[in-house]
Amino acid sequence: MPRVRTGQAIVEAAVAFMAFMLILLGTIDYGRSYLRCAALQNAVIEGAAYASKHGGSATPLMNDANKSGLIAYVKNAAWALDPANPYFAVQPKWYVKDATTGEPTTVEDPTAAVGNFVTITATYPMNFTPLIARYFTSSGCNRNTNCTASSTMRIVAQK
Repeated sequence: MPRVRTGQAIVEAAVAFMAFMLILLGTIDYGRSYLRCAALQNAVIEGAAYASKHGGSATPLMNDANKSGLIAYVKNAAWALDPANPYFAVQPKWYVKDATTGEPTTVEDPTAAVGNFVTITATYPMNFTPLIARYFTSSGCNRNTNCTASSTMRIVAQK
């Protein structure tokens, strides 16, 4: 008489389901981190474009000594990120080309002339718990990494 194996299909389905969920949740986690980095890169590009179009101007966004208006502009342009995060760092720098060597020299004054450069660098902490960690009790599943983006543009106008 042959053996009856009634639970084999359920065990195979459970194993296949766990493998499928591992791949699915890993893909979702990767997408979450990619979205944040893409939002940061787009915000940095937008901030550098704004600074390059308004370089050397006396607008309130560019004129303050600590460049807080431009920093707030970049933080608010990052739509998928929390602008109130205290570890969200934005650093604008203006560069003037040396007349003899052609090398860029950092200047503190945001009133650089047309033809010089502005660089916006931003770092955002990516502290999140992966979705797959909800199914495990390990405390080592938290990811604490930083996403950094930078954009350099030539100052093209003084509005």
